[in-house]
Amino acid sequence: MVDDLRLNFKSLPIVVFLAVASCALAVSRLSLRAEENQNSSGSGSATNQVANAKPSHFTCECRFLRVPRDVLRDLFGDTPLGRVNLVKEESLRRLGDLERLQRVTIGTQLKLTTISGAQAQVRSVREVVYPTEYDEESKTVGGFKTREVGGLLNLTPSVGPDGKTINVTIIPEYCYLAKPEQTVEVDLGAGGKVSLLTPNPQFISKNLTTSFVMQSGTTLLLATFDPTEDEGSNAKDFIWLCIFTGAVVDADQIEAPAPE
Repeated sequence: MVDDLRLNFKSLPIVVFLAVASCALAVSRLSLRAEENQNSSGSGSATNQVANAKPSHFTCECRFLRVPRDVLRDLFGDTPLGRVNLVKEESLRRLGDLERLQRVTIGTQLKLTTISGAQAQVRSVREVVYPTEYDEESKTVGGFKTREVGGLLNLTPSVGPDGKTINVTIIPEYCYLAKPEQTVEVDLGAGGKVSLLTPNPQFISKNLTTSFVMQSGTTLLLATFDPTEDEGSNAKDFIWLCIFTGAVVDADQIEAPAPE
């Protein structure tokens, strides 16, 4: 009997160890299940938030401006034009004053609103039909082509997670006929005549393709263009600027149209 008691006392630590290990294993399994349930609940909540999130709207304006070179210092100070990126509010106000005084000419001014990630386009153009051949002796033309002149803007904005940073890919263009527009007189027969553009007239185009990152509500100077010889005898006294303004607009801020 004493030997049996000694045997039981010797095996007691092993029994206690097994019991403690079994309890620890059970607690670990319960904790793991609780963590899985919490993660599943959080994932579902995040999924619902993503599903219910409203897309960000992006509104912008792109302008091609013909500016006298002698006002560049007034607009941008001592900063060389090649280093100007952000256009400050003071410069924008001065530009507005010069536009009202008709010292700055607006070639085209395009506005557009779209959602983040969507490719969008706006165009304000007219079709110019011109002959490709002209016979001076018979006053007749042969063959016609068509080209659009005016403003065109293609862009794709992508609003960042902070709702303030926008990655923009943009292709703006401004195209117009060289002045003065040259014409030819065409004989229609039976004494009828009409004036048409000269064959293959001279078109002038300002365009660029670029991508950049901007902060919502800011205005950037995207590009400058030197005038061509076809833009008049005093063309060298001017320079063309492409200015872009963009901002993120919350979908709740876009008002629905009033019912008629």
